[in-house]
Amino acid sequence: MKMSVKNFVVVATLAAWTLWGCGGGGGGTTDTPRTPAVRAVNASPDSTALDFLLDDRTVGSKLPYLGSAADFANVDAGDYDLIVRENAEGSDIDNLVVSLTGQRSMVAVAVGLKNFGTENLKRLRVVPIEVDRSLPNGNKARLIVVNGFSRATGFETPSVDFQDGENPQFKLEDIEFGRSKAMVIDAGSVNFQARRSDSELVYAEGTQTFGPGKIYLAVVAGIEGEAGTKAPRIHYVELRAR
Repeated sequence: MKMSVKNFVVVATLAAWTLWGCGGGGGGTTDTPRTPAVRAVNASPDSTALDFLLDDRTVGSKLPYLGSAADFANVDAGDYDLIVRENAEGSDIDNLVVSLTGQRSMVAVAVGLKNFGTENLKRLRVVPIEVDRSLPNGNKARLIVVNGFSRATGFETPSVDFQDGENPQFKLEDIEFGRSKAMVIDAGSVNFQARRSDSELVYAEGTQTFGPGKIYLAVVAGIEGEAGTKAPRIHYVELRAR
């Protein structure tokens, strides 16, 4: 396995992951509870077709923006280079080391911009998120919220709060760019907003129906001021329990 100097720095950062679809392909078979499992999601709005690899094994192939691998894939326990690159290009966009052991499940999410100019904090990077895939109890659903939102050119991307309106029953606060937080909510139809932290400014919102016993990745995505496919939005990917 290749390991760059950059990777050694990242290993310490990844010692404890943050707990926490669309079309596209992924590698491997449906996972089992006895092995580590990985699923890839592309939330980079100016990417074209991203490949996700663990060392030389592809776990997500030609994923478009807001596309994901069809399901989790089994992997052997061990340390891997987690790599993201454009399918038509040979060089890695981002590359870091992850450790997969036991029954851990990871969602690898690409966030940020390929064309970030001089704004290095907005650069495209792959974020490894450890996911609790146990069944939520009763009439509950679990949300894992990722901040992949980018402000317009020249403006620093802030942390966001994720909540259901002005007087929220469910709220996650201060989710930094490229980070995630999780919560359990009541099943049913809920309108969630992604707000600038400690502010009434709403960057994106939308209503989603959450099923009982279901698990969802909620990605705050898009670019401030853009329209069409790159417009700010909250994108949901249902994750299978195990």
